[in-house]
Amino acid sequence: MKLKKFRYNPYLFVGPLAMLSLLMGGCTPVNTLGATAACTELVLDYALLRDQGDVEGYTALFSETASLTLRGKTITGTTAIRQRIGEARNGPMTRHLMSTIRITPIDANRATGISYATIYAAARPDSGPAVVPGFTVIGNYVDEFVRTAQGWRIQSRVLEEAFLFKDG
Repeated sequence: MKLKKFRYNPYLFVGPLAMLSLLMGGCTPVNTLGATAACTELVLDYALLRDQGDVEGYTALFSETASLTLRGKTITGTTAIRQRIGEARNGPMTRHLMSTIRITPIDANRATGISYATIYAAARPDSGPAVVPGFTVIGNYVDEFVRTAQGWRIQSRVLEEAFLFKDG
């Protein structure tokens, strides 16, 4: 008798949070997994598009009424966010390294998240790699996500600084 090979199906194995949400009338397990995946992609796309200076792609990650708080300064709305990333393209070269991403769906249209970020910044070199003495900041992005007609978007993003580099 030949045994069938087991194929993992993520929709058959739902975590405790998803089951609790289902029992409480919130998201279905499929929607919970979809929300988690979509919001995780937003976290990763934020880092990539920010570092590449892709103004339109970066701005499209946010809802129309989104807020973004960096270094204690909050800007609100996609017009202000577009302006900020446009100005940042002329500033230092950056790399955002994202890790420890945790997304928590609240209901079918809202989720929260936290992710760790290690951010490097340096003057743009004429050629070759940029030279940095150390990281610029290590911190947590605390996010609120909302599902819009265009899909999941960042509604609020706050960078909480945990470590700053001190030379010497």
